[in-house]
Amino acid sequence: MPFLQIPRNFDSDIFQALDQGRTIVALLQSCIAVASLCTWVVLHPNVPESRSQSQSDASQDTLKPFLKRWRDKIPWEDFRMMGIALIAPEAIFALALRQYGAARYFHKAHNLSMTHGFFIVMGGFVTKDGRHPIATKSLADDYAAAIKQIDEQDIADKSKDDILGKIITLLQLLAFIATYCARVKEGLQISALETSTLGLALIQCLTGLLWLKKTATRLSGDPSRQS
Repeated sequence: MPFLQIPRNFDSDIFQALDQGRTIVALLQSCIAVASLCTWVVLHPNVPESRSQSQSDASQDTLKPFLKRWRDKIPWEDFRMMGIALIAPEAIFALALRQYGAARYFHKAHNLSMTHGFFIVMGGFVTKDGRHPIATKSLADDYAAAIKQIDEQDIADKSKDDILGKIITLLQLLAFIATYCARVKEGLQISALETSTLGLALIQCLTGLLWLKKTATRLSGDPSRQS
């Protein structure tokens, strides 16, 4: 059952929670802000496929380079993952759990760091010709020695992680939890939307813990890869 499913008694439930100066706008604004921020900061999309071929094709048309520049500036993969995470956060959690297991396998089998393991899983390493991502067990086994030579800090430097965004999200989430707990303690009405938002935030935090060592490639349309 999705966390953001609206119950049948949504109208009556939410109006009962509007006491002590709270308004519908304030309630919705708080829930949407927490859900959106928690979802956005924990997402770690895989490395997009190389577009070298599309670049050579685009050079033959004066309009295509212009369109491509705007296409690359929009993080379509991020928005797609965010939509899925808001509607079905358990699906993203399952993906994170699977990737964590794969990264841990590379960590154990080849004595690589978890950062290296996640970078393999997300397609960050490519073969010598630069065309095939090293994202399968067989390829990773073949290139394990070369991958091990790459410093973990070099991978971390490619991260597009937003520290300020995480701090803002943490403060917003703590304020939301404090308000929720205070209302429960005082015996005040809690809307189903608030409870759903708290549940979504919890599963997003668990997802973020699984992806803690995964490099963030957010807003990077055609990142440089390691080989």
